[in-house]
Amino acid sequence: MNIRRNLSQQLEKSTAFPAPIGLAATWNPALAYAYAHSIGEECRAGGVAVLLGPGMNIYRIAQCGRNFEYFGEDPFLAARMIERYVPGVLDTGTIPTLKHFFANNTDHHRRTSNSVLDERTMHEIYLPAFKAGIDAGAMAVMTSYNQVNGEWAGQSEFVINDLLRKELGFRWLVMTDWWSVWDAEKIIRSGQDLEMPGEKFIKADAQRLLKTGKVTGGADRPDGKSIIRTCIAMGLYDRPVKTNRCSQNSRA
Repeated sequence: MNIRRNLSQQLEKSTAFPAPIGLAATWNPALAYAYAHSIGEECRAGGVAVLLGPGMNIYRIAQCGRNFEYFGEDPFLAARMIERYVPGVLDTGTIPTLKHFFANNTDHHRRTSNSVLDERTMHEIYLPAFKAGIDAGAMAVMTSYNQVNGEWAGQSEFVINDLLRKELGFRWLVMTDWWSVWDAEKIIRSGQDLEMPGEKFIKADAQRLLKTGKVTGGADRPDGKSIIRTCIAMGLYDRPVKTNRCSQNSRA
């Protein structure tokens, strides 16, 4: 199957929704739900199971070229909007992906920057919106390009296992941003589930690491269970992804 051509046929037409920063400026959580529900319906109509959004990084640097797709500079406001946005997508049967986890607030050296943060800054500025999204039922999280205190977020045990999984209680699918990780051993140890777009490092090196004993299987190692668990919870094995009929508060 020509996947690229198939996707182009599915998404021949789409809606240009207002930028999320404009949505945040309304201070209207009910509107956030309706907005997200419409996006989820469009995903289903296009055969899209996983929405790679919402983007939730905090507006800290004015030159960041992706500020328009985030929810502004106020962690409280972003959290209140996200906690209604997430159910809006979920109620259509589409998986929302909270991104980019976390502290990725610049486009200048976006892939090489190092965000040096203390605990207070993490918990007061960068984590409230993610926590709100997780508490609202988000089923996927995408890690960010940047380093967090000296380690790439997508292969950081602190970011994924300690912060995201243990402290914030997230138990579903975690994926990398595209081409954002570099070390198969660290990726596996971090608790990362899915290297995007194609397992360049894990696929190439996992067998060697297992054979040499540098990594072992276990509850804290990616084995596909989080991916399968997420798909089962969303009913993706029981129904078509593509549908032209969606109704509020229905995941059919």
